[in-house]
Amino acid sequence: MGNLFNLDSGFSKFMNRVSDLFLLNILWVICSIPIITIGASTTALYSVNLNLLSENEGHITKAFFKAFKENFKKSTAIWLIVLLISTILVVNLIFWLKCGLSIAYIALPFIFFTLFIFLLVTPYIFPVLSQTNSSILSIIKYCFFISIKALPYSLLITLFGLSVLFATFYFPIVFLFMLLLGVAIHSYMVSRIFLIVYNKNNNHFEITEGLNYISTDLFLALNNTTINIIGNQESNKWKLDITITDRYDFTDFKEIDEYCDNNIIKGLFGSTANNMAMISVASGVMHEYNVTIKFKIDWNDENE
Repeated sequence: MGNLFNLDSGFSKFMNRVSDLFLLNILWVICSIPIITIGASTTALYSVNLNLLSENEGHITKAFFKAFKENFKKSTAIWLIVLLISTILVVNLIFWLKCGLSIAYIALPFIFFTLFIFLLVTPYIFPVLSQTNSSILSIIKYCFFISIKALPYSLLITLFGLSVLFATFYFPIVFLFMLLLGVAIHSYMVSRIFLIVYNKNNNHFEITEGLNYISTDLFLALNNTTINIIGNQESNKWKLDITITDRYDFTDFKEIDEYCDNNIIKGLFGSTANNMAMISVASGVMHEYNVTIKFKIDWNDENE
């Protein structure tokens, strides 16, 4: 009996995890009340659950609100996109099922197929979002990629989610359970499956980030650029497709000290060239244009 309540016993660990999930569930419910914040609270929910599963345990409340704050803008935007697409699909499905038109036999297969893909991809979005700083488009593309590549797991997650959703709406006791503990448990189980899928498919990634050159020579040629890196692992080698984009627009007047970097000649040359180009663009002598640089790199451990 004494071993049952030992801090290292299986029972104590189980009860600690249940209490963590209970607190996490309450935090999710409270932060989801405004509706528009459901995306941010769901991302924070998955962030904490993935940390728990990775044994990176810490203060639940602090970790939740840290993830909530860091991912608020992007997760809210994605949540609104998911909500919009869900509404469009449901409205179209109801309309074509009830309209009685012969063209419904053509429209309905397309709607069902779109709904099927949507239900496969959506469960991955918030777990992936909680683990990356990539753009929204990159996240959606990656979620589509892993949902198709790991189709059996994707179907399992989708069916599990639909079953929970059905039970929540049709059985009041389940609804009460979801408010107290069920959402966090569902997220915890999905996180377990997600880690299996992620670990099997982490041989692909895509990153899009802003890139600024401050004091290097490239500062005179490229500035405020966007870099996109797509990586695919083959054996022990990574194949990287890198794209750098910039726009030569010369919209701002530059002072010498902005280019100086302890070199007055460099500062004078840089500011003069920029300001002459700005005047040329304003007067129509020179036009703005886009710059795209693409190259490939094969990377392995020997490159480090």
